[in-house]
Amino acid sequence: MGLVRGVQVGFTICNLTIENQDSLCQTSFINNIKDFCLCAAIKPNSTVGDIEGEMAAWCMKPSHGMHLILKSALKGVQFMKTPDYVQAVGFIDQMLINWNGEDYGGEMVQI
Repeated sequence: MGLVRGVQVGFTICNLTIENQDSLCQTSFINNIKDFCLCAAIKPNSTVGDIEGEMAAWCMKPSHGMHLILKSALKGVQFMKTPDYVQAVGFIDQMLINWNGEDYGGEMVQI
C-alpha cells in the first residue's frame, strides 16, 4: 500500500507459526525488561528515513512471532513502568537489528 511516508508492509496477527528472522509481524510488546519488542528494519543496513513504513517487530523473548534480538545486541537497558506508561531505553548494537551503523535514527510513527 503506497503511503505518503512510503510503502507499508507487514501484518499484526502474529504467533509462533511465523516466528523467524524473516517475520513481517509489526505488533510490539513491552511487558518487562526481559520481554519487550521494538521496531526495526527488515533488510540489513537500512536507515530509518528510507524505510519507515517497512519495519517489523524485533523481540527479546521468543513466542511472539517476531524477529529475535540477540542478547549480545543489548549494551544496557532500563525499564520503567508507571500508572500511565511503560518505557524501555538503552543502548543497542543497531547493526544486529538490521540498522545501518551510521544511522542516528529519526521519528518512526507506528500505526
